[in-house]
Amino acid sequence: MKLLQQLLYTLFFTASIVSNAKFIDVTDGTQVHRNLISSDVFVDTLNTVTIESIEDSFFKENNNVIVTENIHATYWYKIELYNPSSDKNDWFLEFDDPHISHLKLYKEDGKLLSKQGYYEKFGQRDVQHKNFVFSIKIEKKEKVVLYLQVKNRIYSYLGFRIRTPKQFSGYSLGEYFVLGLFYGVLLILFVYNLVMFFVLKDANHLYYVIYIAMGALYAFSEDGIGFHMLWSNYPWMNKFMIIFCPSLFLISFYLYANSFAGIWGRLKKLSRVIYSFLIVLVISSWAIHYFGGSHEMWWVAYLVPFSLIYFGVYQSYKDGEKSAKLFLAGSTVILFSMFVFVCRVFGLLDGNVFTVYIFNFGLIINAVVLSFAQAEKIRRTHEDKEEAQENLILQLEENDQLKDKVNRELEDKVSERTSELKKKTVLLETTIDELNNVKNELYKINSDLDVKNFRLRKEVESKTKLFIKGETLIFDDFKKLFPDALSCKIFLRDLKKSSTLTCKKCGHGEYIVNGKFDRKCAKCKYPESVTANTLFHKVKFPLEKAFYITYITVYSKQKYTLDQLSEDIDLRKNTCWSFKKKVEEKVDLLQDSGIKDVSFAEIIL
Repeated sequence: MKLLQQLLYTLFFTASIVSNAKFIDVTDGTQVHRNLISSDVFVDTLNTVTIESIEDSFFKENNNVIVTENIHATYWYKIELYNPSSDKNDWFLEFDDPHISHLKLYKEDGKLLSKQGYYEKFGQRDVQHKNFVFSIKIEKKEKVVLYLQVKNRIYSYLGFRIRTPKQFSGYSLGEYFVLGLFYGVLLILFVYNLVMFFVLKDANHLYYVIYIAMGALYAFSEDGIGFHMLWSNYPWMNKFMIIFCPSLFLISFYLYANSFAGIWGRLKKLSRVIYSFLIVLVISSWAIHYFGGSHEMWWVAYLVPFSLIYFGVYQSYKDGEKSAKLFLAGSTVILFSMFVFVCRVFGLLDGNVFTVYIFNFGLIINAVVLSFAQAEKIRRTHEDKEEAQENLILQLEENDQLKDKVNRELEDKVSERTSELKKKTVLLETTIDELNNVKNELYKINSDLDVKNFRLRKEVESKTKLFIKGETLIFDDFKKLFPDALSCKIFLRDLKKSSTLTCKKCGHGEYIVNGKFDRKCAKCKYPESVTANTLFHKVKFPLEKAFYITYITVYSKQKYTLDQLSEDIDLRKNTCWSFKKKVEEKVDLLQDSGIKDVSFAEIIL
């Protein structure tokens, strides 16, 4: 970096070096612009030398020390001026860079002429101007030797001009007038877009307003107007501006570029890289300013995220964001101005109106072009909305046509369904008449069934009386009392409910229902089927037949042979004999216990 700096500086300032002389001639009507390369220099790295102890032997010919590279050292420059012919003896010595931390100008006899600096109060300057201006007197034919003491906290280029008060006044008024126009245009753009934001509620206008504000703040810090006009009594604000203004400007530019071109939505990885660069720049600028270090790469590094943002907007343009074309044009201007600004800070370019105010020129052109870009985006958005509305109208017309078609089809289908319903209504009426006829027939059949059921109940009652009296019933009559196993289970269930049987397992006498016919012990939950603890437990043939064998064995007054019983109930003779024997054994057991007239229930349980 230093080799490149020296090479380029040699190319830019060869003429100045060749014409270098010890004394600088100042003449009436001529403005002298010099770099401190034309002066002898002494770098006090220990910061121990004072004006009283300075000696000419300390100084040596300036070997391209045009920047304050060592922020911890004190630089002493020996400036020799000569007035060969001018009758005017009042001169202004002006330094171009308004960011030099501390400046002291001494006469050869050690007298302090003035103390100024970016970190000194503005009110103590000889001339109330944004640059550092020292008032000096040089009589005709007089040679003046001045000693300039510089302590700087940032990397600065040192160049100065010598003018008469008249020349300085004319130059200063013109300079402030141009700067007033510059900030006036920014103010107009700021207010206009702020109003547009409140009217349109478009975030692009808000981000543009923030960008303009941060650009103006950066310009305030860079050209010294802010210190002159806004915070002249608070020099500590300059430290904040030097550290954070460039980063705030870049952040606001990214926010506006992202809102305008949608960088985050299209290039998320690139956005993360830009975020990382911005965070690193803020931290590193703070660390370099307070802890020391090289500012060279710090200034160059600001070009990296700006270039990445430029690339992101270019990709958005390639993806179809046509309004980004003007945005790229404006960004190109500001990118070029930042490049020239960095070259001037490094001393690679001389300080003149163009290089000193290149950022202001670039910002105002960029702001105006971005305004056109904003208008272009609004125009395209409006055209897109109109196109969308036209498409919506066409779609609504198509929907209306489709709705009419569907309505016609529905009307046809309704007519068709109405005709079908009429036919079905006639058919339904016919069916209802037929059902009424069937109903009448069923009514007659039910009446006949009621009569038959009445007769059947009477017959069952008579058979039951015979059963109770102990008269013998044939199997067909018995089946009217117990036609199936279900009726037998119902009889057993009811019989067990009225009995005093206890749990076979625990002896508890209370039960709870466990299904339709079964039950279980209320205490131990032992389950008990409906045939358990009865004569019919584990019977393998139909329960109604077992009931009849029991009935015949107990109540029959005539002797039934096994062959006759087997034939009547359609059961194998061995099965009949086995169960009949079981019943007879139960009867004998009850009679032996003293019960003479054994009932049907006593045999079963």
